[in-house]
Amino acid sequence: MLPSLLPFERLPVTIVVLVCYLAAIISTVIVQEWLPEAPHRARNPGLNLDEAWKDLKSIAQVAHPFNSHQNDEVGAYLVKRLKDIKKGKDFVTLDADDSTNAL
Repeated sequence: MLPSLLPFERLPVTIVVLVCYLAAIISTVIVQEWLPEAPHRARNPGLNLDEAWKDLKSIAQVAHPFNSHQNDEVGAYLVKRLKDIKKGKDFVTLDADDSTNAL
């Protein structure tokens, strides 16, 4: 019965391929475009997504290729932010290696 409904001709094959492509594209867009809900603060009291978003925006503002001035600025920003987060927590150790072994 299936061969009689979908003969191997140009129009039915085009329709089947188009439906397959649309299904793949639509499902990919649905999965990629809708973000899951953020976790509740009660379950993760140490997680601050607003601060994390601000940090990400600050870091990604300009390109920072390896061994560039911008990369040094990003490194300094990260060390500063980690020192701020570390304040008052004696059980956390921060080792910021600012030296390089490159010639």
